[in-house]
Amino acid sequence: MKSKYLATTIISGAIALCAFATLQAQSKTDPLSGKYAGKFQGDQFGSLASTIEFTNSAGTVSGTVQIPETPHGAMKGAIVGTYADGKIEIKFDMGMFKGTISATLTGDTISGTWTGEEGSGTVNWKRA
Repeated sequence: MKSKYLATTIISGAIALCAFATLQAQSKTDPLSGKYAGKFQGDQFGSLASTIEFTNSAGTVSGTVQIPETPHGAMKGAIVGTYADGKIEIKFDMGMFKGTISATLTGDTISGTWTGEEGSGTVNWKRA
């Protein structure tokens, strides 16, 4: 009888441990992936509303960036890069406007700098 009770206790403990491990894995979701809204800012063009959407796959980042209103019309293009330890390094290409972004993710906010042929400036986005 004691061995049956001991076996039941061990099995129950193992099930509880597996359930706890599953919950821990689910709570460690990717902090970067998703859509953000904010601004590109630069000396030559001022402040432009923009959105950026990230997909992070084990530190490899892809997605899209969009500026709906510019003097040249709407711009949209691809992003590719890396993400590790809160640091984002990406290249963007929206046709006439392309360059690199170095930024940091803090909570739901991404802030950093961009550099391209058009000059340089800052980026600030908040999770949408």
